[in-house]
Amino acid sequence: MHAISTNIFGQEQALKEITKSMWYLTKVERKKPYVITLYGNSSLGKTEIVREIAN
Repeated sequence: MHAISTNIFGQEQALKEITKSMWYLTKVERKKPYVITLYGNSSLGKTEIVREIAN
């Protein structure tokens, strides 16, 4: 999370929740897709967070 949080400002709680979900995925073996939904007003950084995770 630290590397992402240096590029994303003001979304600490969202990053914390996403980090928990990503950590969960490393600890379980799933056969079905796991979906994380990001929603909210425009210009909050949803797309930027996804881009940072993808990188």
